[in-house]
Amino acid sequence: MPREFNRTQRLGAQLKRDLSELIRTEIRDLPSILTVSEVRVTKDLSQARVFISMLEEDKDRVKTCIATLNDFAALLRWRLGRRMRIRAVPGLSFVHDNSYSRGVELTNLIERAVAEDQVHACDRGEDDAGHGDDTTAEDA
Repeated sequence: MPREFNRTQRLGAQLKRDLSELIRTEIRDLPSILTVSEVRVTKDLSQARVFISMLEEDKDRVKTCIATLNDFAALLRWRLGRRMRIRAVPGLSFVHDNSYSRGVELTNLIERAVAEDQVHACDRGEDDAGHGDDTTAEDA
């Protein structure tokens, strides 16, 4: 029976769990609350791209937070090496995951489009009233 997840996915999931805890306990001077949303590991297991999501909307604070995490990448990698039982810990690079803010933006666009459709439907309903929609028994 084949495995459900390949090694890179299993390692990514383990890194996500451990990095979430390490960031919370080891790095105290982060300017924002963040979440490790995903970790993608290369096939050769040498690099891991860590996606960080934040509720912070300020681009300068997001850049500062990502820069701080990248400055601490070596320390976090060393701590991971002490926790995990793997031969070599992948190099870490932190990237802002904007999927949450993009999702909010798309939701707002959809809601606005639906509201505009409703306004146009109401306008068409008022314009079409009395223009052939009234059928009587004599017409049938």
